[in-house]
Amino acid sequence: MGFYRSYIPNYAEFAAPLTELTKGKKSRDVKWGKREEESFCGLKKALCEATALNAPDFGKPFKIHADASDYAVGCCLTQKDEKGNYRTITFVSQKFNKTQRNWATIEKETYAILFGFKKFDKWLHGTIVEIVTDHNPLKYLI
Repeated sequence: MGFYRSYIPNYAEFAAPLTELTKGKKSRDVKWGKREEESFCGLKKALCEATALNAPDFGKPFKIHADASDYAVGCCLTQKDEKGNYRTITFVSQKFNKTQRNWATIEKETYAILFGFKKFDKWLHGTIVEIVTDHNPLKYLI
């Protein structure tokens, strides 16, 4: 499934219950419960509905949509097409580690933006970038 993570928005958050199963000792019993089943079914559904990705146009500005939850961070890189519609270039996401889960909301949301810049670095050099966040305090800082 990890191969398709760039096609699925918020992949890390969807997959968190399943990745928790693979932590620790390799030879142990796995407890498959409702949370894991919902995660698995959600990933299957998301894969079936996967977004078509588009090639970047380096002559146009980019837009980073960044968001964080209690468990993960996710970003989407988009550009406007000729008709004014935003087209997805790619998605990235990452599950928070134990320390990151204890961060304040503003720290998580700030990290989401920095994470997006780091992951999309190869496309963003020398271009105009707009940042989209739903965290109002950050809107005054950026």
